[in-house]
Amino acid sequence: MKGIKKLLTGILAATMIMGASVTAFAQDVTVANGSATINISNAAKGETYKIYKLFDATVTGTDGGSIAYSGDIPTSLAAYFSKDNAGNISATTAAFSGDEMSDGLKEALKTWADGQQSATAEVVSDGSALSFTGLDYGYYVVSTTQGDQAITVDSTNPNAQLVDKNSSTPVFEGKTVDDTIVYIGQRVNYTVKFKTSNYDGAGTGAELITSYYIQDTLPDFLADVTVDSIVVDDDASDQTTDDQTTLTATQFDADKKIVIPWVDGNRNSLYKNGAEVIIKYSATVTKEAAIAGTGNTNHVDFGWNGVKKAEDEETIYTYALAIKKVDQNGNALPGATFRFPFAVEADRLSDGSYVYAGEGSTEITTKKEDGSVIVVRGLVSDAAVTIEETVAPNGYNKLTQSITVTPQQTTEVKTHKTWLLDENGDIVDGSVTTNTKEVKYDNEIIAATVELVVNKTGNTLPSTGGIGTTIFYIIGGILIIAGVAYFMLRRKADAE
Repeated sequence: MKGIKKLLTGILAATMIMGASVTAFAQDVTVANGSATINISNAAKGETYKIYKLFDATVTGTDGGSIAYSGDIPTSLAAYFSKDNAGNISATTAAFSGDEMSDGLKEALKTWADGQQSATAEVVSDGSALSFTGLDYGYYVVSTTQGDQAITVDSTNPNAQLVDKNSSTPVFEGKTVDDTIVYIGQRVNYTVKFKTSNYDGAGTGAELITSYYIQDTLPDFLADVTVDSIVVDDDASDQTTDDQTTLTATQFDADKKIVIPWVDGNRNSLYKNGAEVIIKYSATVTKEAAIAGTGNTNHVDFGWNGVKKAEDEETIYTYALAIKKVDQNGNALPGATFRFPFAVEADRLSDGSYVYAGEGSTEITTKKEDGSVIVVRGLVSDAAVTIEETVAPNGYNKLTQSITVTPQQTTEVKTHKTWLLDENGDIVDGSVTTNTKEVKYDNEIIAATVELVVNKTGNTLPSTGGIGTTIFYIIGGILIIAGVAYFMLRRKADAE
């Protein structure tokens, strides 16, 4: 029997206790005519407490005295309890984790209690100390609608004194976003979760919670914000959905708040104590999004009854690429046209950058006023972009291969890049020498992954320098001389 008694002195998730003698408390619930009592010293106001008898017990009736258990072991609990030939029940090694109850037994007891048709007794606490009296001696499971957190058993025989460690204060679980690396125009999805309580605090002075709220900063880098769903989940578990209530998706108000009423007109709580609330909303990333650096953060506050209690934030990031076009001597080269495998906005930003605009393709030509640099912002990182040169500047050979640029994650907010070209216009590694030329790209506004693209002049085609052209000059000269001579002789003859 020591095994079960040892369990009773630990911290239990779905708590098992033995009933004991009667003690007077502020809120008494008389169950039957037995001599045992279960006392909960700090019952949470508005919380429903249920007790389930698992095994019968006989006791000596003295504090810390002997106790023996008997009864039937449910099949679902057979791994945690055993019965000898005399019908005595004890706990197996699987029931323990050190000196405390194992997680397996905690979950098994909760499942067993949830499956019972009715409880031995149940009551909604008024916030004062709670006492179940008139119980038969036995081994009991105590559950609450507030959750399955720990209840400590202070003593087991003859008085069972419990301290409810379930929190009577709501718990803010925070804010998440489905994707932190985004492109401009992408729809991002945010989720805010919190576990509720119908009262704030303990005892008769607990405050009734009449409403919950969240307030998001909703900065300019988010547009078309839509609240997609608000769900109240009674058991705070995504494994079950039949206990979920979907509320009308109230949109953010002028103060960027969502307020969820928690009581009706008679100030009765609308939802189960300990339920979880899940709020999902989405928004489109705009061209106002900062590129790289510290990213784009939106902050959310959480509270109840109009008072802020907690906060959280999420950050999304987007990046840029650039290509710099030069000739083989490193000079900026306008007039080269490149095809990008996506659309860009028709109007460039004031910083000269193009903005990613979704699927499609776009041709962009390098311009002298831009230093022959093309910058596209609002791209995800680590996604290779293949760019094709479709038109080369007059007098230069068009590239025979496409260019691949992969935007990289960076915490920088500006770009500084240097390359070296050799005498043939090829990019080389190393330090500056008399045979190399340094090419630089500097952008104090945008951090971008930049690629240098070199166009070389066309080669002069070979010439023989032969008579082919000269002979025409000679023949032409002879014909001219002959014509002049003929004219002069004819004129002389006419004069005679």
